Amino acid sequence: MGTLSVRYWYHENFRNIPPTLNEQTSTAFQYDLTSRLTWQLQKEAFGGFFVFRQGWFLERINYKINDYREIDHNVANTLISDVEFNRYLAKWKWHVGINHTLSAGKSESYSGNPLINRVSLFGGAIVKLTNRWEGSVNLRSELVNGEFAPLTFALGSEYRVNPLLSFLVNASRVYRVPTFNDLYWSPGGNPELMPESGYTGDATSVITLHPFQSKFQCKVEITVFTRLMKNQIIWLPQGSFWTPRNLMEVWSRGMETNWNLNYTKKKFFIQAGVGTNYTLATSMKPLSENDQSVDQQLIYVPMYSGNGNFLIRFQQFEFNYTLSYTGYRYVSTDHYSYLNPFWLHNSFVSYVFEERNKMTIRLNGAVDNITNTTYQIVQSRPMPLRSFRIGASITFNSK
Repeated sequence: MGTLSVRYWYHENFRNIPPTLNEQTSTAFQYDLTSRLTWQLQKEAFGGFFVFRQGWFLERINYKINDYREIDHNVANTLISDVEFNRYLAKWKWHVGINHTLSAGKSESYSGNPLINRVSLFGGAIVKLTNRWEGSVNLRSELVNGEFAPLTFALGSEYRVNPLLSFLVNASRVYRVPTFNDLYWSPGGNPELMPESGYTGDATSVITLHPFQSKFQCKVEITVFTRLMKNQIIWLPQGSFWTPRNLMEVWSRGMETNWNLNYTKKKFFIQAGVGTNYTLATSMKPLSENDQSVDQQLIYVPMYSGNGNFLIRFQQFEFNYTLSYTGYRYVSTDHYSYLNPFWLHNSFVSYVFEERNKMTIRLNGAVDNITNTTYQIVQSRPMPLRSFRIGASITFNSK
């Protein structure tokens, strides 16, 4: 006997597009419709188990630009089929599979009706070398629209020195083909784009402490990372619209830290956390003789950012307060123009009602940008001031 699960999501979203700083008013809007249907069947065979998956994703985006009566209709259809076999052999867990992804797009903003057909073979293994040391390896070969992509891999290892300290190391080769919007969006799409390729690596140390007996847990994670990419795709402003282009070579490196303190007592839970990010992302080779972006931070990539959160959960009640910081971001490749840093304060509260384990009702509310901060993510496009959200969700459980 196998285990079959079926899931369906339907989502509608309507939002007005605010005016830019150079506009008095705006009549632009965007109306999104999303349908997602997935099924999964798991069945034991040949000393292991097969997992059959398939998903269909339909996304409709209807966008109206100021001063235009016509509405731009965009439709994307994606069908994903996947078969995977898993088996345990001694200390090893093996898996091998095949994936087929077919994506089709249709839009007044596209040139023609683009199609992306991808077939992938993948496999890998996880091995427990000792009680303290685990390793993993994954390989993937892909055929994209009839052309073979480079073989990609991911290697990982974790070593637990003791219950308080562990180290993790990862390395991978990555390859990414341009998306529909990168290639065909009009105006701005660039059908001459080349795929991105490169290598990434990171190392993490994890420290876990239990001060004041076992009700407290303090966890500290420190990660250093590096990423070297060729032909990295980046969207840049060009006159009145944006267009993507390949950068010759981009090196991203930096450090991330996460500090969390948890307190648990029966149904009462408190968490306080702080995260920091330092990212240096620079173009290493010029595209032309007049290219001023070499050794400069990429546009819209903050060098410094961080976040903090405070969470309280008691039985069915939950309250969460978050604080985030985004540093300076350059908006021109010569670093002449930039956006100022900003802090954002947000809060979220929810309560869950349960009825005989068959139905769960969750009510929630949120206040975003509590301090009414004026800020921009993209130049000349202001973000919302203080706003409020309320919502409800119902989950049906069958046993």
